[in-house]
Amino acid sequence: MIVLYKGSEFYLPDNMKFYTPDSKEFQKIMLETLRWDRLIISAHQPHFFPWAKYMAKIYISDLFISLDDYQFERWTRVEKNKIRDKKNIIEIWLKLKNKDKIEPINEKLVIWHNLDILPRYYNIKYSVLLEKLIKFIDSWQYLSDVNEFILRDWFYIEFVKSSDYEKEWKKTYKLVTLLINILKDMRNITEYNFENIFRKTYWMWVENPNIVEIENEVELLNKKWASFEERVDFMKRRVVFVNSNFWTFEYMVKDDAVKYMPPILVYDFEFLPYKQKEYKYFIPWLSSLDYILQDFWNLYKVLEWFQLYCLSWIRFKWIITI
Repeated sequence: MIVLYKGSEFYLPDNMKFYTPDSKEFQKIMLETLRWDRLIISAHQPHFFPWAKYMAKIYISDLFISLDDYQFERWTRVEKNKIRDKKNIIEIWLKLKNKDKIEPINEKLVIWHNLDILPRYYNIKYSVLLEKLIKFIDSWQYLSDVNEFILRDWFYIEFVKSSDYEKEWKKTYKLVTLLINILKDMRNITEYNFENIFRKTYWMWVENPNIVEIENEVELLNKKWASFEERVDFMKRRVVFVNSNFWTFEYMVKDDAVKYMPPILVYDFEFLPYKQKEYKYFIPWLSSLDYILQDFWNLYKVLEWFQLYCLSWIRFKWIITI
């Protein structure tokens, strides 16, 4: 099957199915997800002060995976992002050692940053958070650690790291085996105290009518003799993977690895204009830091509104299954 996307041809397996929001199958899977039968999982490389579309994916997920051991790509939001002052768009960025060398994100060493410009453009003093972040970066940290520090200390996001789990060496099966091994280790993940996982998994909510069925499935999954096919079958029935677009899975399609993926929920994000300080026209696609700095001294209130902003303007486009 050939699909046209942004003027280019994209080849998909004949057994791949797209379900739009008006279809019964889409509504069925979404109903199962909302009814706690499925776990919503998303994954992404750790970004430097990620933008609203990135954070929306985290906020709608029960479990977020930081792909800290994936290959570093230059000139992306992994190492830099944008905010704005009264007239211009300003780049905030991290300078890396051996930036041209092919290495994973968690092996890129940060040697400099330009966060010192923030008080100049926003007329703020160094807050405890900003000062703590700058000290952390100045202590020669790796790129993944800096970006994960921001998620935890600024946004209070808990997550698991892909580097903590074994994965298939082959690129096309890397994400599949990562998801399976994380599901296999689900009991240990509870140490992160994910509220949504506590709500959705079998050991916390006996009210769930499928509690016994899910418990038996998880017991089967954790047995040493459980085959790869049995684990894939469990994942397909109990997981929804959220991604901003499907075209990033093109390499998996070509190698037929995508057939092992759970249903993929593809979303888009519409930027509702928020009041940007002392600026007449709204500029979207900026770093989440731009939103936060509108009222930096009341961070808890701003984060609450930012989460509501992200969740309010996410749009589900389709569900893809094989």
